[in-house]
Amino acid sequence: MSSLDTALSALRASQQALQIIGNNIANASTPGYHRQRVEFFDRRPAVLGGHSIGQGVDVSRIVRLRHDAIEASLLRTTSDSQRLSANLDTLRQVESLFTPGTGTLHADIQDFFNQWELLATQPSENVQRREVLQSAVAVVEGINSLDSSLSQLKAELKAEVDAAIDEVNRLSEYGAVLNRDIQLAEARGVTPNDLYDQRDRVVSQLAELIGADLVDAGATQGIRLASGESIITTRAQSLSAAVNADGQIELRVGENTEPLLLTTGGLAGLVEGYNAIVPNFEARLEQLATTLVSAVNQIHASGLGATGDLTLLSSTRSVLPTDVPLNEAATDFPIEAGELIITVTNQTTGERSFQRVTIDPAVDSLEDVASALDSLTGLNAQVDTQTGLLTVGADAGWTFDVTGGLPSQAVVDAATGTSVPEVSGQYSGDVNDEWTLTVTGSGDVGGASDLTIEVRDSSGTLLATLPVGQGYAPGDELEVADGVTLRIPAGTLDAGDTFRLPVIAESDTTGTFAALGINDLFIGARPGNLGVNSAMLDDPSLLSVSQSGVTGEGRIASRIAALSRQAQLDGDATFAEYLARASGESGVLVAFAESDLDGLSLLSSQLTAERESVSGVNPDEELVHMLEFQRMYQTAARYLSSVNETLDEVFSLVR
Repeated sequence: MSSLDTALSALRASQQALQIIGNNIANASTPGYHRQRVEFFDRRPAVLGGHSIGQGVDVSRIVRLRHDAIEASLLRTTSDSQRLSANLDTLRQVESLFTPGTGTLHADIQDFFNQWELLATQPSENVQRREVLQSAVAVVEGINSLDSSLSQLKAELKAEVDAAIDEVNRLSEYGAVLNRDIQLAEARGVTPNDLYDQRDRVVSQLAELIGADLVDAGATQGIRLASGESIITTRAQSLSAAVNADGQIELRVGENTEPLLLTTGGLAGLVEGYNAIVPNFEARLEQLATTLVSAVNQIHASGLGATGDLTLLSSTRSVLPTDVPLNEAATDFPIEAGELIITVTNQTTGERSFQRVTIDPAVDSLEDVASALDSLTGLNAQVDTQTGLLTVGADAGWTFDVTGGLPSQAVVDAATGTSVPEVSGQYSGDVNDEWTLTVTGSGDVGGASDLTIEVRDSSGTLLATLPVGQGYAPGDELEVADGVTLRIPAGTLDAGDTFRLPVIAESDTTGTFAALGINDLFIGARPGNLGVNSAMLDDPSLLSVSQSGVTGEGRIASRIAALSRQAQLDGDATFAEYLARASGESGVLVAFAESDLDGLSLLSSQLTAERESVSGVNPDEELVHMLEFQRMYQTAARYLSSVNETLDEVFSLVR
């Protein structure tokens, strides 16, 4: 009977081998399938007549061909690729938003400054004022639109994060079910290769999303997620996401209160896009917008519209509370320590004089500022403590401005003569200063010999020596420097007479008016809520163009136009350069991500090829093995038939 058993063992072994080959061929295109191979061992021999006779063959095991090191490397590469791919998708969308061209924010800002340049050459032209205002509208719409697009991108990323988390939780639950089934099979002594493959596919899918691999976890292998933050055995912990108070997405595993930090997988790329990539460009846009609004409003507040001097100004930006230092109150723009210089004009005498208010935001509140303004000659001021708004008005018979325009007369410092220099022109210097006028010689203006006035700046540098003795006609204009002229009226000057002449380039070194929203062109402070002053849109004559109020003078327009050529951002960038840098940065990041992704894709292809050489199913090879085991089956069947015929002959002799 041993011969029959031997033949039957060969039949069973070859049949199992053919079944495994059939399963391999059936799954040749199944993702994640590992080729299986039958391993045989010969049975223990029997001793007959002093000879050891073999008893046939058994299947020792069915091996799943898998190279652990290659599989682990492929999982890591897959996770890194998916993170980069998610980053690249986000960066490409950001790049498209910041790409310059017609109808983009780059063009809108350039056109805005170009329109101011044109207005500076024709400051009285009402049509050009409207062009400036329309270009301002285009700028705020461009900024608001770009901000909206970035916000929409974040909303889409959040939706993708939520969908990815749902998929991670679904796969985790399925992985736990597979682990339970595998554990039960292994407990029965069965090697569940197909279940192993299904679990490997789950691990591969999780690696794409969150980073995953297989580790030993007790009685079976567990699925490790996010570098060990979660281990899936026969139970899975759920993953959740929420946006924290800082606007950042935080991931948590189960009941763990510590945020989960992902470094790989598509979900990590999505979270990076939401938490870092888009906010980086949102911050750039905000810096651009706030700097532009503050710089333009700061200059605009120091100018005059077509109506000339002011009698009333009201703030539009609330500062609350009104009784705490300005540094502690909520302001749209920062207020620096410095001076606020207001020029008041006596309508009866025509005399213009400077009124100064020193502001220290670490000490002074809005109410303190109002009190200081209210104490100035010709002015009154009050604060609405409920709304946090400031109102500054002129007393009856007075007007005021914040242009920093020259006073009508030099300030007498120490003089015994009767003539006081009169001032005209428009100071074109870049810094606030105070010049000193010192008389040399004595006598009548226009009559005494060697009568001069020396003009020096605050550092003592001689700016001009003005001859006002013989040959000078009292009241004639004398050029000094930086657009300033003096007229010396008839009278006497004595040696040593001194006068002071404050010259103002920036009337508000504190930024108070821009922070309070006084005489603003732009309203709002952040992308998404910017606008243009509706009063100016309704009445373009309110647009500040002049610094002196003189018809045809457009210094404010020139100063605003000049902002386009000045370094305003990052210490060395104009508005156009700053936008170009943002656009260039997005392009560089896209290029880097594409390069890194190409490298990982090449590595992934190599690892996949190596994996396929070990685990992949080659139909041609399977055909060769199939013929081999088919022949084995046929030969065993023929052998069984021969043994059966021999036994029949033996039994016939017995009969």
